This record gives sequence, C-alpha cells and structure tokens, in this order.
Amino acid sequence: MADEVDVAVYIALNEEFRYVLATLPEPVAIREDPGVSLTYYFFELAHFFNATTSKILVVSAGAMGPPRAAAITAHVNACFRPKIMIVVGISGSLGTDLLLGDVLIPKIVNNYLSVGAAVPSLDAEKWEISPSNGSYRSDSRLLDRFRHFSSIHPQGWQNWKDSTATRADELLKDQRSSAIAEGLTREEPAVLAEEANLASGELLGKATGFVAWLKKNDRKYFAMDMESSGVME
Repeated sequence: MADEVDVAVYIALNEEFRYVLATLPEPVAIREDPGVSLTYYFFELAHFFNATTSKILVVSAGAMGPPRAAAITAHVNACFRPKIMIVVGISGSLGTDLLLGDVLIPKIVNNYLSVGAAVPSLDAEKWEISPSNGSYRSDSRLLDRFRHFSSIHPQGWQNWKDSTATRADELLKDQRSSAIAEGLTREEPAVLAEEANLASGELLGKATGFVAWLKKNDRKYFAMDMESSGVME
C-alpha cells in the first residue's frame, strides 16, 4: 500500500462519510488496511481549470476525538504522503459569523485542553481550568490561495456556489427561506479564511457557559470541533 496521493480527506463519523461519498464519483479502488482496521477509498478528480487530475484518498475514522485523529493522520502520512490533508465534517458554530453551508478554513487551530491546568477558583471549594496554548497554524500559502480563489478562478468559484446552493435546497427543501430569514444560513455560502480560529478538543459543546469560556480565551473562535487539532498535531 505505497501509492502516493495528492489529497487525503479525514472524516470522523460514518454519517458524515456517507454524505461525502454521495457527492463523489465512483471510487477507482477500495482497500482495507487490516493492520489498523481502516478502509481507504481512492478517487481521481479532474481539475476544472486544466486537464490534470488529482488522486484523492478518503478515510473514515469511525470515532471522534483528537487522539484517534492524530494516530490515523500519522499512519496516512507515512503510507501515502499526501500533499494536503483536509478535515471534512460538522463543526459547531460559536456565533453568527459561521452559518450553515459555510466553509471554515481556520488560521489557527487550538487544542484548548492540551497540557492545561486545574487551578484554584475564588471559591476554595471549586476549581477552574486554565487552558494551554496548543496552537497549530494553517499553511499561509493555502490560506492565501483561498482568499484569491474567486478572483483567479471565477468559474470554479461560481460552480462551487451553485452546487452548494443546490445541495442546500435538497437538504432544507421548503425550510430554506425561513432559515435564511432567521440568520441560520445565507443566500450564497461563504468561505471564511481570514481571522477565523477553531477550538478543537475532546469536549462536546452543549452548554452556553462552555461556549462563553472558550470565547473568553480567544474572541476569534468561530467554531469548535473534535478532530482538527489531532490531524494537525
């Protein structure tokens, strides 16, 4: 299993994986890796701006969390040496900047619990978590390319917007207009690749107090997930 690929796509959960597969052509190969209990799907996708193709590998971890993401990413890098590693999945928005259908390309991914500390609270019977700075920066060249994507490749940009709007219509159906009116999604999707940071750790954010704690530590957090810090480790 020594083929090199151009892009490796990491997906945590099977429900996310099934949706991604539905948007792709038939795989050119499917291979099991019994040593690590993973199955790899290989695709060849043509570029819209020239006649070349890219070799794509898609892998589903089957579980959430940075440790598993880090282990699988290390194995994929060793076996296939991808030029780019992409995390595809659902992230939780931490405000009104990131809406349904948007794409987040964070400038910084921070594992907010990595080597943190439990410190005394003002109340002697309680304690607080002092977060660390387990930060990883996205490739500056990649960020710059996304910033200029719409200007350099206008047709590809329009194709992406059109296909995303079509999928939004298919998913939301007659609820899309109300979702736009309520500020849950946009008429056209956005790519956020400027001063947008991502909180990534092992906790599910189900409490407004937790979200407030995250944003207190970094006001530029746009969203949170449970894999990206492991992939970038």
